[in-house]
Amino acid sequence: MDIVSLDSPLPVESRCNPGAFSGNRGGCSSNTDCECHSLTNGQGICASIMISCSTLTPCEVDRSTCLRPNTVCIQNHRCSNRPVCYPKALADLAVCPSLPSTNQSIVTEPPLSIKICDQAIWNQPKRVPWLRYGFDLWIEYPEDIFIDKNQKVFMAGPGNHAVGQWELNATHGVIVAGGNGEGNANDELRRPTSVIVDVNGDLIICDSGNRRIVKWPMGSDRGETIIDKSTPNFTGCDKLIVSKSGTIFIRDAGRFLKWTSNITGNYIELIRNVSGGKSYFLSSSGDVYGVSEPNGIKKWALGDDTGVVVAGGSRRPGNQSNELYNPTAVIVNDEGTMYIFDNGNRRVLQWRAGATEGTVVAKYSDSINKVFGIHDGGLYYSLHSYANYVYHFPIDTSACGKLKYFLLD
Repeated sequence: MDIVSLDSPLPVESRCNPGAFSGNRGGCSSNTDCECHSLTNGQGICASIMISCSTLTPCEVDRSTCLRPNTVCIQNHRCSNRPVCYPKALADLAVCPSLPSTNQSIVTEPPLSIKICDQAIWNQPKRVPWLRYGFDLWIEYPEDIFIDKNQKVFMAGPGNHAVGQWELNATHGVIVAGGNGEGNANDELRRPTSVIVDVNGDLIICDSGNRRIVKWPMGSDRGETIIDKSTPNFTGCDKLIVSKSGTIFIRDAGRFLKWTSNITGNYIELIRNVSGGKSYFLSSSGDVYGVSEPNGIKKWALGDDTGVVVAGGSRRPGNQSNELYNPTAVIVNDEGTMYIFDNGNRRVLQWRAGATEGTVVAKYSDSINKVFGIHDGGLYYSLHSYANYVYHFPIDTSACGKLKYFLLD
């Protein structure tokens, strides 16, 4: 017998967020006879309303289980808000086609895709040639780098309230957004900290100082605010990231938000809220990692906002294989292996999941303040808080299999 519980996975295309529709539950499908029906855990499923309540059987006493085959338990507001077993067939895409989503315009490959494994070779870092004094374009205090599929480099610079663009390894660049002074007009930015590019070539900018997200068409002299502080759950933004499936995540300190959009508007869903760390990283499994005091790395598993120390953590800094000294960043692959930038010791440690010590895989001479992100062929970072230089850490991953993750710092 087919037993469907609240935890049973629903088809991704049929899922919806009841909170996005409030009083009007329609709008989840191009079929106006479909509504977003609530599950008792706050999730929802888009299904047709063309069925009589008298034909529906109640859910079991746990209010989440259905013994009737091919049904799912929903909280039906048309049936006196009783939990009833609803036919899955009414949620079929042939009945309730999905709405076109603006998220489809966002790049489908993450900007930070790379493979790192035990056999990867970390080469000596070098200052990138397209960011030196004397060049025709200078981005002050760079906060984020995005390299698109055409090998164009985009950089958000809060120091001069602008986004710049270069050809990879070129010496000449141009301002492509902002650069008109600090402000909140549609041709201005205020301390932008992150930028991505959609498949149409338009910029999506985290305009942190204005607490908004701006869409800026390439070649235009102004942008359009698409999310701001009036959007529910959105309080600010310091990093944008696109997953492999095209989902957009927003990081605001320890808050991690998921951005969905359809013809009814934009919806921001809070998925994680952690504290007690910095330089946060959201792994592909949904776990959050971050640098914690003193001299440690903390992990916040799904459902745990307290976190546990998974590397280092001694009050006294050290240089042994089980010690850290002022770490500044951590990245994690799909196997759960951490790569820790142990800045006080000027080294990168590979620290396997569950291990009590790490292995040195690279050393560097200058202090690393911020790791921007992983791109094909290596990662990029700055040296200190007010550095106008960006460095590249080449990594040879030719011996690695396919590992994927995304970095939120």
